[in-house]
Amino acid sequence: MPNLTRTHKNVNCQHFLASNSVEFGYKRSMNTRTVILRQTKEDTGSRYLAASLNEQGDLVFEGQDLGADVEAYWGRGCFEYEWTWTIKAQHLLLLSDALAVPKETDILAALVASFSEERAAGIKGFLDREAIPHDVWSRVGD
Repeated sequence: MPNLTRTHKNVNCQHFLASNSVEFGYKRSMNTRTVILRQTKEDTGSRYLAASLNEQGDLVFEGQDLGADVEAYWGRGCFEYEWTWTIKAQHLLLLSDALAVPKETDILAALVASFSEERAAGIKGFLDREAIPHDVWSRVGD
């Protein structure tokens, strides 16, 4: 998958998909557990990141950035960036090991302890450094 952060100025604010596994949506149900890792709102925009365990036991991160900060990064007319990262259930033990928590630890609680608020920005880099397999979907738009 290409490193999108190095080519972001070439994006013309078209719908943008970067994925090693096409996943166009995520349906929540009453059985989904969710924690909010980041939720901020400022004059220049807002940022949101949540992590959920779905009914299949997969860990799903869902994020959205809105506003002038997004436009400053992606280019004129692009005010929204949203993404989903999915770690399949069979890979959650790798994540627990990387977080140095016992396998019986609630993975959502471990994520809150390690990656809430400003530290949420480090999750994707952590997953990549630790070679945790995950599916990626993202979109830039207006």
